[in-house]
Amino acid sequence: MKPMRVFGFSVFFALFCIVPALWAQNVVPIADIQQNESQYLNQQVTIRGVVVLGAGITTTGWTDVYVQDSSNAGINIYRSGSVDNNLKRPYLVEITGTVTNYQGVTEITNYTVTILDQNAPLPAPVKVSTQQATDVNLEGTFVEVTGEITDSFRAGSGTNLTIDDGSGPVTVRVWDNTGVDLSEATVGKTVTVRGPLDIYRGNTQILLGYQEDLMIRQAQPGDGSGVVSVSPDTVDRGATDVTLTFTITGEDAYQLATVAITIPGEWQWSGDVADVSLSGDGFAGASVTVEGNQVIIENAAVTATNSGIASIRHLAAPDSDVTSVFTVSTAAPGGILTPVASSPQVVVGQGVVITPIRLIQLLTDQYLGQTVNIKAVVTLGAGITTTSWTDAYVQDTSGYGINVFQSGSVDNNLKRGNLVLITGTVEEFQGVTEITNYTLTVLQTNYPLPSPNRLTTGEANNTALEGMFVEVRGQLISKSTAGSGTNLILDDGSGSCTVRVWNTTGINVDPLAIGDTLIVRGPLDIYQGNTQIVPGYPEDIFDLSKGARGDGSGTATLNITSVPIDTPSIDLTVAIRSNPLDTLSTVVVYLPVGWQWSGNENDISLSGSGFQQATFEYQTEYDDRFVTIRNTAVTENDTGVVTIRGLQPPADSVISVVWVQTAGPHGTPQFIAQSPELQVGTNPRYQIYDLQTNPKQFTEAVTVEGVVTIGAGILRTDRLSAYIQDASGRGININAFQTPDTVTYRRGNRVRINGVVSEYRQTTQLDPLSATVLEENAPLPDPIRLSTGEANAPRWDGTLVQVHGVVTDKYSTSTPAYDYNVLVNDGSGDITVRIWGTTGIDVSFFKVNDALYVTGVGGVFVNSRNQVFYQILPGYQDQVVKDEQFQPSLANVSLEIPAQPFVPEMGERIPITFNVGSVNNQVTVRIFDLGGRLITTLLSEKARYTRQTIEWDGRDDLKERVPLGTYICHLEVIEPQSGKRTVKIAPIVIGTFLKR
Repeated sequence: MKPMRVFGFSVFFALFCIVPALWAQNVVPIADIQQNESQYLNQQVTIRGVVVLGAGITTTGWTDVYVQDSSNAGINIYRSGSVDNNLKRPYLVEITGTVTNYQGVTEITNYTVTILDQNAPLPAPVKVSTQQATDVNLEGTFVEVTGEITDSFRAGSGTNLTIDDGSGPVTVRVWDNTGVDLSEATVGKTVTVRGPLDIYRGNTQILLGYQEDLMIRQAQPGDGSGVVSVSPDTVDRGATDVTLTFTITGEDAYQLATVAITIPGEWQWSGDVADVSLSGDGFAGASVTVEGNQVIIENAAVTATNSGIASIRHLAAPDSDVTSVFTVSTAAPGGILTPVASSPQVVVGQGVVITPIRLIQLLTDQYLGQTVNIKAVVTLGAGITTTSWTDAYVQDTSGYGINVFQSGSVDNNLKRGNLVLITGTVEEFQGVTEITNYTLTVLQTNYPLPSPNRLTTGEANNTALEGMFVEVRGQLISKSTAGSGTNLILDDGSGSCTVRVWNTTGINVDPLAIGDTLIVRGPLDIYQGNTQIVPGYPEDIFDLSKGARGDGSGTATLNITSVPIDTPSIDLTVAIRSNPLDTLSTVVVYLPVGWQWSGNENDISLSGSGFQQATFEYQTEYDDRFVTIRNTAVTENDTGVVTIRGLQPPADSVISVVWVQTAGPHGTPQFIAQSPELQVGTNPRYQIYDLQTNPKQFTEAVTVEGVVTIGAGILRTDRLSAYIQDASGRGININAFQTPDTVTYRRGNRVRINGVVSEYRQTTQLDPLSATVLEENAPLPDPIRLSTGEANAPRWDGTLVQVHGVVTDKYSTSTPAYDYNVLVNDGSGDITVRIWGTTGIDVSFFKVNDALYVTGVGGVFVNSRNQVFYQILPGYQDQVVKDEQFQPSLANVSLEIPAQPFVPEMGERIPITFNVGSVNNQVTVRIFDLGGRLITTLLSEKARYTRQTIEWDGRDDLKERVPLGTYICHLEVIEPQSGKRTVKIAPIVIGTFLKR
């Protein structure tokens, strides 16, 4: 953004005199100006285009506008001192002015404007990759990118988002003045953003000016599904005029709406959409565009029975032996383009064979001196353990890793999280197997790291696992300085292992003390014939022993303590200070319940010496809204201050608690001893949400007001036990050793209660001191609708909820049968519905395998062994309703097994993933040999989850390893009501490796 500049009167007078002559000039395409700026600089031109970013959007101090014409290029329009209301989006305008350049931005100044149309169609944005959006040659162009938000931070009077689609990051600039709500645009989300490409300090940034130019992409079931083939799959080196035909078929019940085919960089292609043709029922109504090296097919309807066929003509193959991967991504309607499990490959010439690192490590003698190709993700980057040469580790899908070495310099392409293709020579140096003399291609950045292989400390001494990304957990029994680093010795009782922490990593080992329990991850290196784990990043060492230090420490104060009910807007400031000797690294501030707020992170700001390096993220979880502030350094002297602007209090007299949690380094946020309170209106009452959030804070009597959801005498007849719920959306148990007051605590009564908060066996209770009926037959609160898995949580204690699911079990817990437990499951896990006999609820009208709608309050049950179980407690017959429309089905039964051999003798297990269609179906998973003989039964049960994964370790029923060969996994699912049966089978191949 440019500062305001002042022009003298004589300049404006001269412009005024020559304006009539300018209209006679020819209209110049903006692309000509951008491509030949030196020819047009300081010349007067006339352009005609549509305003894509209007005046007054990014700033109200001057005119800062972008206009784009039919040449598909845009340009900045600038005027100091005022906002030109003739330049609004989407006006079609004709502008005559002078071409200038200010700090790298080509612009038109000293202009006049004529409005030709106030409702012109916006030009279609130029769709580019995030890496392409960093091209300054696209300056001013209205572009569109789609990618993942990898960073978000405040910068001056706005927010910078970093977006990356895997090709490289680009900055999106969102000025506060735009009013764009970024509350949903959080790190990790996939978004589509469009706006003009601005230049700031020589680099590009996309200017996001309107809410409609920000689209949050939500992952959908089916994203990344589908099977793709290519024909031909073999071509000659340097072949020209190649036509490749891709056939895409859906899987199961998923429909694919979007398909993207990426042309590998080593292939040449015109990029002309005319060279793409579509056929097949799945592409009958589809459209195609080309974005860089991607062919994007939208409005598709690809299913398991309706394939789509895309032919790409006039391709030129590389003039070398290579195996090219044409990455294909798919998305369900409204979903995110996600790579399919197996993208097609085209072999050029002799092709390139990718060697699994596992083979190189297990058969090193055979590969020494050989040139190999590996495709792997960097787990330990170059420049981490040393800055004098390249010393990195990579790991591939075989589960094994290897060292990559280059003398004399650090290869910055080897960064943790980069997916790379490496061609190099296998060597061995002092027991370390490595790839040297290599060439490298970065295939993708920010690629997910492989899950570390979790070992005991004793197992971490196995040199056969050299290079593997591992994780151990053990007690620190020794700590010593050795050369340019520190050696840590860990032991979990299975034998000790060495952790090597090089000084160059920047990992601070000073706080680690003998006796601490650590979790450490890193590649398994070899030094003088022994293994050592090499962590490279601070997050690779976690000290479990230090988790409690500073957790819940500190105090918090507010800038205000009371506000009137009708206050339209409040800027709430929370100042946090630590207790002596503690340093807080994380602070969480909860927005008060019932308050209205924009949800825009632009309305949050940090200040104070304790927050100088801090970052924050606004998050929501059910009805919790909170700001998580990380990288803080809050002490008793260094205060951190968070300001939340534009809050509006509830239109009722309440006491609002601003909950604050804190944590020390590597700790877990805990509530501070006394979170601050804020009074709204007069004669206020507490909100049940706050009583449930942290009941320990309320040591004195409180007043609440709510509607009775389950009356006295319903769940218990020997004492007072009822439930009320208020406008905060939460409920609480009213409990006292007294005769049940069925008049005051009748369902539908709105009551005001003064009482004492307590906890009994994890149930929050209010012991009433006084109670007044304010209204009879008040509307009952709507229950919160949850999955059965979601309902199985302490959050819903006392709150009215509703679930829908299949009855998987039903049994009486009393003799004679009086009280019942009913297990209900919608496929996300069981929840117990506790039906007390005192309720009078008839349970005879439903049976196992029927489906129910159940409404009740959340309950907590702690047994004699202090095991905690969560329940739903209905109180009335109308809260247990049979779903007469429910029909169990086997339609979604499926079986998925990786199409690759596994080696049990190396400790490998193969995952078996299956969908059983519905809970309570009888599911059996067996392994047979090719002769039809039963090897083992892995599972035989009534299903509690519709989809799950189990593993086979390659052993039979006698726990003996089975011979090498092919086996059949047999999934049988029986629907118990109809007795219908379906079977799915898939092959499993067991292999081995030759010994060295």
